[in-house]
Amino acid sequence: MCRLMFAAVFGSVLVLGCAGARTEADTSLAKARSLPPALCADASAAERVVALDRLPLPLSVDREIHGNIATKVTSIPARYGTTLVVPAPASVSPAWLQRTITCHQADVALGDTQPRADDPFAVPADWLQVDVRADGATLVVRLEPTDRGHSAEVLDRARRWAQRQPAAHAAPVAP
Repeated sequence: MCRLMFAAVFGSVLVLGCAGARTEADTSLAKARSLPPALCADASAAERVVALDRLPLPLSVDREIHGNIATKVTSIPARYGTTLVVPAPASVSPAWLQRTITCHQADVALGDTQPRADDPFAVPADWLQVDVRADGATLVVRLEPTDRGHSAEVLDRARRWAQRQPAAHAAPVAP
């Protein structure tokens, strides 16, 4: 759907363009639909939820803000996100965890699994940029929402997830 945007300039009306009625949910749905089918074929939505629930409790949950964009009035953070530092189970590689989180986001966006209030890995109204890297005996998971307005929600969800009782004491087993 397209809403036309108009502007009056010196008594004339100009059509400036089309402001789409696209919502954030449409964006996450579009991103989920654009993933290659083979990317998420190794496990079901339910298996991904269990694998993420079995991750060890994070050692830390921090908010990140990198750099600033200066304006005439204020300074705006250029990057924002939440970082979780998780003990690395022997069977979990950074690539596997990054793929699992990305596919879990797609599961939520496509309605294959219900979002939970303490799930930092899938925000129903947004798509998270996910970056997982190894750092010694830990995995550093960086989650950056597309919409900066959701950064506090991601941080809050991550803190609640860190307070959870692990689903099982066994570590997730990567295929």
